[in-house]
Amino acid sequence: MLCVSQAGIVIGSTVLEHLMPELHAALFPPESDQLFKGLTRFGFLIFVFMAGVRMDVNLVIKLGTKAWIIGIVTLIVPFLYIQHPMFEVFYQFKDNENEKVSYTVQQEIDNSRLYLLTLLSTQFPGVGWLLMHLKMSNTQMGHLALASALISELTRLSYLTLIVFMSEAVEFAPRIVLKSAFLCFFIIVLIVRVLRPLMLWVIRRTPEGKQVKEIYIAFIVAAVLFLALIGDGVGINFLFWPFVLGLAVPTGPPLASTLEEKFDTFVTGLLIPLLATYCGIKTDIPYMLSHYEASRVLLDFSAVVGILLKIVLLFVTALFCRMSVQEAAAFSLILNVKGIPELGLFASFTYDEVSFKTLSSAVVITFTVVAIVSILVRKLYDPSKRYTGYKNRSIMLTPSEGALQILACAYRQEDAVAAIKLLEVSNPSKESPLGVYGLYLEELVGSANPQLINHQLGQKHRTSSHHGLRSQQIIDIFHYFKSQHKKTAQVNFFTALSLPKLMHEDICWVAFDKAVSLIILPFHKKWNTKGDLVSDSQDLRALNINVLDKAPCSVGILLDRRRTRGLSSMFVCSSSFHVAVLFLDGEDDREALAYGIRMAGCPNVLLTILHFKTAQESGQENWRRMIENESLRTIKHELTKSEKVKYQEVIVGDGSKTASIVPSLQYDYDLIMVGRRHDLDSLIISGLSDWNESEELGPLGDLLASSEITAPASVLVVQQQILTASHSSTLNN
Repeated sequence: MLCVSQAGIVIGSTVLEHLMPELHAALFPPESDQLFKGLTRFGFLIFVFMAGVRMDVNLVIKLGTKAWIIGIVTLIVPFLYIQHPMFEVFYQFKDNENEKVSYTVQQEIDNSRLYLLTLLSTQFPGVGWLLMHLKMSNTQMGHLALASALISELTRLSYLTLIVFMSEAVEFAPRIVLKSAFLCFFIIVLIVRVLRPLMLWVIRRTPEGKQVKEIYIAFIVAAVLFLALIGDGVGINFLFWPFVLGLAVPTGPPLASTLEEKFDTFVTGLLIPLLATYCGIKTDIPYMLSHYEASRVLLDFSAVVGILLKIVLLFVTALFCRMSVQEAAAFSLILNVKGIPELGLFASFTYDEVSFKTLSSAVVITFTVVAIVSILVRKLYDPSKRYTGYKNRSIMLTPSEGALQILACAYRQEDAVAAIKLLEVSNPSKESPLGVYGLYLEELVGSANPQLINHQLGQKHRTSSHHGLRSQQIIDIFHYFKSQHKKTAQVNFFTALSLPKLMHEDICWVAFDKAVSLIILPFHKKWNTKGDLVSDSQDLRALNINVLDKAPCSVGILLDRRRTRGLSSMFVCSSSFHVAVLFLDGEDDREALAYGIRMAGCPNVLLTILHFKTAQESGQENWRRMIENESLRTIKHELTKSEKVKYQEVIVGDGSKTASIVPSLQYDYDLIMVGRRHDLDSLIISGLSDWNESEELGPLGDLLASSEITAPASVLVVQQQILTASHSSTLNN
């Protein structure tokens, strides 16, 4: 937005008109102004409507009192501020200045009221836009900011509507007020009793996995334009009813997702940049500075003071709501962001040179605020920092007799089957119980506001029948596991609806909130029953990398090559299940080893520990090697009497020998576990990192994920919890 607006400033009144007025007049003749204004108003209208489509109104109910307190504070500050006696001084400046026409004075006073109220109000579409670009929509702070902004937006627009009615009652006959009130009541009934049921009917008529028909989309656009005209006709902001209609659109696919797909590129890629460019073109900074009279200085000073005052009050309110100082500072800045809504409002209500002078000041202040807020929020608030190093959460630190808390994530039904098979061999027993949290990951196309559905609280999946059915199938898989282990496992289930680039925040939050020790993620590649690669999701790979970077506990990426024949094979009990742990060095290998030892308690699990060593390691051991060998000696000492656990040393000369041995192990075991990170200087893996295709698996995990392997074995690559904040280097270690 800043770039295209700057381009508009260069080719507009600020630069081009002063340097080359003939060229500027040829590019922007007077008759083109109405076309520009019409397109920008239409783009702004659809932008606000889509902001309502992306919002889940139930978020306000979930957050409760806190959202209402903050929303009311953001609402009352602008209205109280413009009624301050200092603003009356501004009017005196107006009266004392020599204006040619008194009507122009009144026009500018009205514009000044709109100017201050617009700059001081919290605009919900602007808050949502900022959170989307900062990738904070599905953080706890993002949820609260969206809910508070929505409360403020709806209450402010309702209050202004009431003011309009009261003004009409004073100026005109009561009959006109009753007519306007009747039209508003008619629109409410139309949206709630007619349009929303029709949209639900359209969703039911749309086949699973298909988009909504074009004629239904055209009808919705016509309804948006109709509501805008009705609202404008009765003196209400033309954006109000389209925004309410957007809130009434059912969240998620197929309707909201189709609307998003149809209008996202057109609006955000064409009309909104056109709006920002138009504002830049009409901004005339030299003229604004040359006519910067005392009243304009006081007006802009009042706007800046009002913004700062609102930031302070919201900061205090956020502290009252038990936010940390940094979070409160970031939160107060987010609710004071300026951007597209402000530009759209100013562009919509400029009609003469006086209001265009106001537009110039507004554009400068808007650009300044949005640039400062974006930078400061990034510096003040990093959602991942609340997870990292908060508390040690790993398998190694979980007592053998304590409950192991595991978060199992699933995109598809086969992901849930693979995770349940892993949980089956994780030794759920009275002596070693499991706490399982299933998380179904659903890509959310039609809503910028994510949802985290807790099915234990009776929350229901409210998207299309297709996605609801798929979610229910995965829930049933976890419920069946729960029924098989009623006394040895506690099972809870969630559904996370989010954008792919933000979904890792939901995973990390559930892991953090439930204090889990291990997150199980599905590998991004899938194979069919013949062993052929059928899926390679880069979105899922990016998700896994982000979780590895920011997780508050240990993480395991599960690569499943088993050739299952439907759900009937999920709980087939074999006489033995062979597990191998590849041990080289490092904390990740020790974490995988701890998980393997826990599995060894399962009656049908046979564990083999393969310790890879070089011939040169017989002497001169460093401190890390001493710790690793000490842990292995303890394990060997405790399990010498167990026939289910075997320890074997594998002597290799270099990485090439390792590369020839590791892939062949999949034919001998049902599950192979290995740590992700290793010492890159070790001779055991020398040269392997140069050919690493999947860095998130590490050198050994990448060997086991080779496309040349056809063995039906599963692989679990384990990373122990990262206790430092150097996330950006995680994949390079």
